[in-house]
Amino acid sequence: MKIVSLSWVILLASLGSFGTTPQTGAIKGTVVDEAGNPIAAAQVSTGYDLDSKDVQVWAGQVPTFPTDANGHFVVTNPNLVVFHHYKVYAKMEEAGYPDMMSSLFNPRDEAVVALAEPKDRALDVTVQLGPKAMVLTWDVKDSATGRSLNNVVFFNITRADEGGSGGSNGDRRLLLPTDVPVTVEFSANGYKTWYYPGTPDKAASTALPTVPGQEVALRVSLQPDSK
Repeated sequence: MKIVSLSWVILLASLGSFGTTPQTGAIKGTVVDEAGNPIAAAQVSTGYDLDSKDVQVWAGQVPTFPTDANGHFVVTNPNLVVFHHYKVYAKMEEAGYPDMMSSLFNPRDEAVVALAEPKDRALDVTVQLGPKAMVLTWDVKDSATGRSLNNVVFFNITRADEGGSGGSNGDRRLLLPTDVPVTVEFSANGYKTWYYPGTPDKAASTALPTVPGQEVALRVSLQPDSK
């Protein structure tokens, strides 16, 4: 009898382990602009599982989900666990609304927190775009020869408070935050670093004023480094 009882305990424990598989959840809502108007064709994404104790690492591109003509969206990412909380972000970069998952625009990672629930019971959340970004474009040349350096140049954008962004960009187009001034610098191997508004002297540099929706084109001239 004891052996039979033990077998039942093992069987029940095995069945219980299958029942603990997390159920896939969904998050529904509406994306609006600063005035509260629904926005079509925005892209929505979610952050890490706020209730998980596991180490979480993004693998590949973060999935995004579009809003419909009425600004509605449904996130059905298979990684969403029912009754777990997630931060929800929205962007529409072609209209000047940046990716709020980026520390350049959102250094404190502030976002709406939503509860993932079964798709048929998911409650609506409202996610606001913005603030609207400024568009920065640039053209970088050798000051001595006039030769284009756009394919070898690196940029660095730093917020006046915290957070920053650096890299190379073949499109020569970048969205900038407008809630705080930023400093801008360009560099290339064999050249002195260029600091806005146009000096190789970092101490003489100033912040670039930013205005929502404005487009600023920089003509950057890099001086060869004689060292």
